[in-house]
Amino acid sequence: MWKNIGVVLEGEVVRLEPLARRHEQGLFEAAQDERIWRWMPYDASATRETFHAYVEDALAASETGTEATFATVDASTSEPVGSTRYLALRPEHRALEIGWTWLAPAYWKTGANIEAKLLMLEHAFEQLGCLRVEFKTDARNERSRGALAALPAQFEGVFRKHMLVRGGERRDSAYFSIVDEEWPEVRDNLRQRLDAVHSETGAPIGRRRTTVAEAMQLLPGPAGERFAKALGHGSMEVEVYAPRGRDQQTPHTRDELYAIVGGSGDFINGPERHPFGPGDVLFVPAGVEHRFEDFADNLVVWVVFYGPEGGEVDS
Repeated sequence: MWKNIGVVLEGEVVRLEPLARRHEQGLFEAAQDERIWRWMPYDASATRETFHAYVEDALAASETGTEATFATVDASTSEPVGSTRYLALRPEHRALEIGWTWLAPAYWKTGANIEAKLLMLEHAFEQLGCLRVEFKTDARNERSRGALAALPAQFEGVFRKHMLVRGGERRDSAYFSIVDEEWPEVRDNLRQRLDAVHSETGAPIGRRRTTVAEAMQLLPGPAGERFAKALGHGSMEVEVYAPRGRDQQTPHTRDELYAIVGGSGDFINGPERHPFGPGDVLFVPAGVEHRFEDFADNLVVWVVFYGPEGGEVDS
């Protein structure tokens, strides 16, 4: 038995905490999307009783040492957003499986899953001394298979009629694995992918709060830019903007809001011109010419871009 398998694994995006009963309510709330459970053996979120049993089963397996279940927690808010676990533990062979992994859809494609896998694999290979880490998924789950191949884990084949799931449905399971000599390449790839996601958002992934002081530290950018991304989620991006001298904006391809933090002057918004000051919120539809004029040198603005390219249409 591995005595140090269930420990807190700290990341910048998520933190993996050994599952505890205090996580149950937050996890239940995060689990309320049927897409999460489509390829799981059963829908643990169907009722509170079902979810409670799911948590109790996971806790019992962790307490007996047959599995080690984690709550996936947003590192910036400490809110539970998913779960994952080590299972099929075979310390005598220095091998285990990573599975039962799920995330609230709001955290899909944010880097949360990438970092969680990095943390678990790092712990398995570098702290537990594993020679092999394996994964299995429903053979029809193309999204999961693509994510495993992207680690990259090696596809090992399909176990036919491997399990009966979701009330008797027959499941073929696709198996993948990573072995110890492959781990350095996988680790480097995961780190590069995390860096790429960070570059796209300009801010720590999954972050839900920032301050003007923190955002202003991002200015000026590498090429002297007076704007920088501070937060991002889905189609929404929040930038801090602090022009100096002359505002050289061109029309943007998405709708946007400006929230004036400090400074005053005039704002050109299509055919309109009007004064602005701290506390004002300005809406600019996609494609409309706009700019700040005659503004003070202390102008600082939050800019929120959202919605589709070309802007939204009034209903």
